[in-house]
Amino acid sequence: MRMRPVFDLFKSAPPLDDDALTSLELQERVFADVVSDPLLTKYAVAESYRHLFVSTLLKRVEAAHGELFEPLVELVTRPPPPTLEDAFCYRVFELSTGERFVVRTMASAFSTTGLAAWSAGLRLLEWSVNRRTDLVATHVLELGCGTALAALFWQRVCRKVTLTDYAPIVLHNAQHNMMLPENGPQSAEVCYALLDFDKCSDDELGALLDDVDVVAAADILYTEQLVVMVSSLIDRILRLRPSVKVFLLQVERTRELVDAFLGRLASVNVIAVDQASVGSAEADPPLLEVAERELLRFFQFSRPPANNERAV
Repeated sequence: MRMRPVFDLFKSAPPLDDDALTSLELQERVFADVVSDPLLTKYAVAESYRHLFVSTLLKRVEAAHGELFEPLVELVTRPPPPTLEDAFCYRVFELSTGERFVVRTMASAFSTTGLAAWSAGLRLLEWSVNRRTDLVATHVLELGCGTALAALFWQRVCRKVTLTDYAPIVLHNAQHNMMLPENGPQSAEVCYALLDFDKCSDDELGALLDDVDVVAAADILYTEQLVVMVSSLIDRILRLRPSVKVFLLQVERTRELVDAFLGRLASVNVIAVDQASVGSAEADPPLLEVAERELLRFFQFSRPPANNERAV
């Protein structure tokens, strides 16, 4: 529950009944997790986020005719600050494994895309934790690293992590998140590099891919222009490093955008397998635990074997 969207509080199985929802014990736990927790005191969240979370909970309690926990009421009824909140705030993500990660994000709705914590990044983190044994001693490169949420775990288990992004401010923020003591211990070598999908030469891309085992990305496909650039980039990566594993966890904003992306990949003989639809629920551990409301696609890309490989 800690610093997840408030929706997550009410979609757990089994659903919260009126007795559980209206209990003071639940409200006290929320207060401890999102208000008084020492880690959240040290790394403050956006006031608007916390206000929305708590006020939504209190409205549900009132609708169920439950008793309100007074400290939570005081939190949402206090007057707003006279000035806008700071541009940056922090979020703490706690996984079912008990592992916690702190990320600094941009509080403003007008922030750079890479300075927000998106759901696909959280799912990439969860997938990585579930597949930790496959990542031990590997070199992982992330395309469009954003807040580096998944990389906070990679630096604990991988041999090397290379984070790339188009915007210098995003890389600077990612480095800040990676160096927070709560996100350690850092056992991997960590490198940062600017990467323009469209302008990067084969020589530059090949140098970045040197010794890389896994290329991963989360939600980098959100415009028609990026459909062209990302499909071309994946094609080049597999030409330069045929043995590398390439993954993309993508939010399906429109079916047309994803179909156009897959069509362009097929035209250059790149195979895309949707990992989220091929037994991920039966896998042990699961590949992904995706909520029904999340339209997520999780692709692994490869090329078909050469003719001589088929003969063998």
